[in-house]
Amino acid sequence: MSLRTVALQAARTLTHTLTLPLLVLPLLLTSSSQAAPITYTGFVITDGAIGGTPFHNARVILTFESDTSNVQDTVIAGVHVFYNQTGTGRVSIVADNVLVIADFLPNQLFVSVDKDNGGIGFGSFAPDGSVQPTYPLGVYGDMISAALPIGKTFDPSPELAGLSPDLSHNVGIAGLGRTCSVGPVLPLHTVCPIPTVPLQTSRGDLFLFEPYNTVTTGNALNAGFFFADLGDHSRTLPAEVFTPSLSKTSGPIAYHALLYSDVFLGGSLFRQAKILFTLTSNTSSVAPIPGSDPNAYMSSQGIARVSILTSDGRTERATFSPNQIYVYFSPLTYTLGFGSTVGGSGYPLGIGAGGCLCFGEVMTGFALSEILDDPTSASDFSPPTSLLVGDLRHEVALAGNAYSCDPFVIGAGCADLSSPPKLTTDRGDFYVYEPFTRGSQYSGPSVRISSNATVLWASFDAPSEREDSGDDE
Repeated sequence: MSLRTVALQAARTLTHTLTLPLLVLPLLLTSSSQAAPITYTGFVITDGAIGGTPFHNARVILTFESDTSNVQDTVIAGVHVFYNQTGTGRVSIVADNVLVIADFLPNQLFVSVDKDNGGIGFGSFAPDGSVQPTYPLGVYGDMISAALPIGKTFDPSPELAGLSPDLSHNVGIAGLGRTCSVGPVLPLHTVCPIPTVPLQTSRGDLFLFEPYNTVTTGNALNAGFFFADLGDHSRTLPAEVFTPSLSKTSGPIAYHALLYSDVFLGGSLFRQAKILFTLTSNTSSVAPIPGSDPNAYMSSQGIARVSILTSDGRTERATFSPNQIYVYFSPLTYTLGFGSTVGGSGYPLGIGAGGCLCFGEVMTGFALSEILDDPTSASDFSPPTSLLVGDLRHEVALAGNAYSCDPFVIGAGCADLSSPPKLTTDRGDFYVYEPFTRGSQYSGPSVRISSNATVLWASFDAPSEREDSGDDE
C-alpha cells in the first residue's frame, strides 16, 4: 500500500475537527474567571480578496483583542466549548507589494475551542445568525486534540499536555488550517466552496478562500496557527512576518518558516516562543540535490537568521554563522525545511507528513510530493494544489508537521529529543527543541511523534537585517 493510499484512507477517518454546531444565538453562557486583557492571533497563508482586490498565497494575520472576563465555558447543543465573542477584530494581508491592515466591523467574529472534538480558531456569524466556526480560520489536528482531555490517550509529552487552550492563558496551537464558511466537516469528494457572503472590514469586503484540499475527503491541506497572548501587545508575531514581498520572478529570495517551540539562544532558554527562521538567498544559488530524485532542490547560499518572539513579548534576533543552514525540498522522501550541516534534514526544522498519518494531517508539502512523484495523483487534490512548485525558485508556501531533531525519519518520529545539535550565532549558541510530541503505537515508547506543524514560504522580499526590536509596530 502506497504512502498516498495510507494517508487518504487515514484522512477519511479524521474525527478531530472543530465541530461547533451551527446555531442561532443567544446561548446559555457561564462566565469565566478573573479579568485580564488578551489578544488572540490567527495566521494562515491563503488566497482571497479584500475591497475587490484579489490576493494569492498571502500571509493573513487575524487578531481579536478582548478580555478573559469575556470567555465563556459552556455547553452548546451538547458540545463543550470555550467561547468569546466580545472584542475588537483586525486583519492584516501581506503579499506582493501589499500590506493592508483593516478593522473588522463589530459583531462578526468570535473565538472558540471545541473541547469534545478538538479544534480552535476564529469563527463568524452567518447572515441568519448561525455560526461558522472555521471561517475565517479554524485550526485542528493532533496538537489541539492532544492538549485537551480527549487526547490524553495519545500519551502526550508533559509540555503538550500542559498547554492551556482555554482562551484565558498564553498558548500556541499549530495544525491543519481550515478557512471554510461551510462545514467544518464536508462530505466526501467535496471541497470548500468559495464564500458568497463577505466579512465586512474598514477596507471593504473580505473573502478568504481554501484553495488546497484533498478531493476524496474534503480535508484542508493548509497549515494554520492560533495564539493567545495575555497582556497588551503591539505585536503578537515576529515583525518580519509583516514585510511585503516584491513582484519578481528571479533574483534575491527569502525562505521563511514559523515555528512555535522552545529555543535556547546565548545562554537563555525561551519556552513556548514564536520562532521565525529566515534564509536570504538568490534563485541563482538553487541547485538540484544529487541522487535519484529529479525534483529535489536545495539552497545553501545566503544569510540565515532567526527571530524569536518570547512569551513575554520581547524580540530576540540572531544571525547564524556562515555555511550552517540550508533550505531543501525532497519529494521522494516527502520532506522539506531548514536543514543544517550539523543536524541534517531534520534540524533546525524538518517538515514532513504527520506521524502515522492517523489524524489526516496531510498538508501541501505531502500533496506536492505526491503529485511530483506520481503525476496521476493530481486528481486526488484540488486543481490549485497541482500549481504549487517546490523548486525553491518561485514564491510558494508548503506546510507539514514540524520536527526539530537528528536523525529525522519521516513517519517514524525522533528517537532522541534530549540532545539537539548545537548551532552557532552572533548571539552565542543556539538550540531548538521538539517539546510537543506524542507516543507512537508503531515504533515503540522510545520514539516520539511530533504534534506540531509549520509552514515554509518563499518570497522575493530579501529583507535586510533589522536593528529595531520590531515589537513596536
